[in-house]
Amino acid sequence: MRRRLPIGAVTLAASLTSGCAPTVQLAVELPVLSQDWSRQPAAVDASGGDVATLAELLGSPELAVLTRRALDRNPNLRIAQARIEQATAGLRIARGAALPLVSLSGGARASRSSGGEPFDFSTSFAAIDALLSIDVSGEKAAGRRAAAQRVRAADYDRDVLSLAVSADVARIFVQRATLSARIELVDRNIADTAKLQRILEIRQREGVATRVDVGLQIIRVKELEAERNRLDQALDRTRTALAVLAGEEAPRFVSAPAALDRFVLAELRIPDPGALIAVRPDIMAAEARIRAAGGDVAQARAAFLPRLDLSLGRAVQGVLGGGGLAGAVLGADILLPIFGRNRLTGELDLAASAQRESVEAYRQVLLVALAEVEDALSATQHARDRSAILADIDREATLTADLAQRQYLEGDADLRAVFDAQDRLIGAQDARAVSIQEQLEASIALYRATRRSGG
Repeated sequence: MRRRLPIGAVTLAASLTSGCAPTVQLAVELPVLSQDWSRQPAAVDASGGDVATLAELLGSPELAVLTRRALDRNPNLRIAQARIEQATAGLRIARGAALPLVSLSGGARASRSSGGEPFDFSTSFAAIDALLSIDVSGEKAAGRRAAAQRVRAADYDRDVLSLAVSADVARIFVQRATLSARIELVDRNIADTAKLQRILEIRQREGVATRVDVGLQIIRVKELEAERNRLDQALDRTRTALAVLAGEEAPRFVSAPAALDRFVLAELRIPDPGALIAVRPDIMAAEARIRAAGGDVAQARAAFLPRLDLSLGRAVQGVLGGGGLAGAVLGADILLPIFGRNRLTGELDLAASAQRESVEAYRQVLLVALAEVEDALSATQHARDRSAILADIDREATLTADLAQRQYLEGDADLRAVFDAQDRLIGAQDARAVSIQEQLEASIALYRATRRSGG
């Protein structure tokens, strides 16, 4: 129930009720205490050079084209854009609440006497009314602020998705290149192993090698062929995964694998932990939601305060009858909530708890962001170290396998040493290709963890 008060009581009512709005305890964001990362970033360019996109980071023009296709057509990004439009519509609604409400009405009744005189429209009328609510309590202003922050949050959410799509495209693009390189390695190993198999078959006929030796080599060739089949299936899956990210039908999607040795990592500038707040879109989205929740609290608190409505009406009678009477009415109403305090208190408590939840959500996003950068820095350094070690192993395994085969043909080594050297060479070559993939993926993760949006 709301009671109408005369216009002269506005100031008195406002002063009496301003102290009646309950006070609630709101949460605040805690600052970032970390000053530096636990390990010094190895990919820092102090001169100020930096990359803008993942394609620039990896030095791949093909990735740039594919990423643009994904950003243009990815369904999740289009959903995010629709949510921005929904939030913008909500902001327009909130802004429209501050505008006056104008209505126009009219009517006419015609009558004619039995003497054949023209129709009489003296009972016709037209009226225009305008109603303006004065935001004395600030309720509507708080609603507008909350709606504006939700637009910002939706915009940042789209940046988060854009970054995720770009990173996923780059990651799968690298996986696709790695699988193609591993298939080439397996093909070379199949050819080398088959060559040794033919040598063993010749030596068997000469009585130097046994059928067991030949059988073991046949098994090794078949195992490599089975591994190639498995890698080829994985390569097919990367193509369909890219199709989904690019928003295209998998049967029609075509993307040739890139060459793994063509990727060149550029320098990355890593912000300090405290600066991550101004870089990560998910943190900024969570911060905007805190501001929106604070606007909801202000709006709920303002509902306890009076509302002032101004109205202006003008009416004309006999408008179709050549003149008639005209009049104007000016009024002011103050609406003061008297009953329903329990409902208003419940709405205020609900808004306050939502604000505290938004602060905890912000804290969670911040902690995850810091952990992601730490993990990416660790992965980058360890992947680089492993790559160097595996490169040494690859060189040594290549030399050892070549020497073992020569010594076997010359009768200075047994076949077991050849098999063992071959296995180590195959494993070393495959592991090195995977280590390059890990290094590239670690750099992609570091880019994603420290950038504003994808591209």
